[in-house]
Amino acid sequence: MNKTILVLFLLLTFGCGDAENSSQQESTQKQDLDADLARVKANQDTKNDAVISCGTGTCSSILCGYDCSTSGQQCVKACSTEASGKPSVSAKISGGTSKSLNSDDFVYERVFSLNNVLYFGCDLWDYSSGERDDLVISFREVLSASFQAGGPRDIGSDLQLEIRNFEGPGSYQGIGYYSENSAKRADEDYFVTDEGCGFEIEKTEIGISGTIVCRNVPNKKSSASIAISAEFQCGGDALDPQIITMNRL
Repeated sequence: MNKTILVLFLLLTFGCGDAENSSQQESTQKQDLDADLARVKANQDTKNDAVISCGTGTCSSILCGYDCSTSGQQCVKACSTEASGKPSVSAKISGGTSKSLNSDDFVYERVFSLNNVLYFGCDLWDYSSGERDDLVISFREVLSASFQAGGPRDIGSDLQLEIRNFEGPGSYQGIGYYSENSAKRADEDYFVTDEGCGFEIEKTEIGISGTIVCRNVPNKKSSASIAISAEFQCGGDALDPQIITMNRL
């Protein structure tokens, strides 16, 4: 393990999207991808059968997650009864650009490098202040990246949908962001809305699911706009994103 990865590994907060040592996100599209990739990779590598404290109970780190089943309340750390498996995110982009995205198109394999991988799923930001939880749904094609902050990266389709002040099942308005690739993002040729996405979140047997509709997401640079229609499902033990290789089924 090189020094850069080791430093990141030691500084990262482990456990299902826990943000106790994180500053609050100013906006989804400004998230530091390098730190996100390192955090999620570390989470995946350290989850095992070892029993740990989780909320008011104890369970293996694989089963430690969050209970988000109560509407109107913040999620609480809790043990799942069984592993929920792979989360799922799908979306259709139409209008100023067109694209279909579906995490189920790819084999669920562990990764050993950051080339040609998919960063996707649910990310619950549980702030240590207790002020709020944020929920981010992501689908990010990472063609190449680096653990080193500011290192080279090449990103394909980048979809991020965010609820501020997430409190379980219910209806929300939130953030939508989509970029076709790194070059267009650098040129500010991407689509973003602060409150233009409608979220319908439901409780499931294993966690939460939702449908998201963004009817008119304007382009940052031009007069173009897109519509986004998305669905997701994540288990209570999978409220942090996953990284898998982009090998199609």
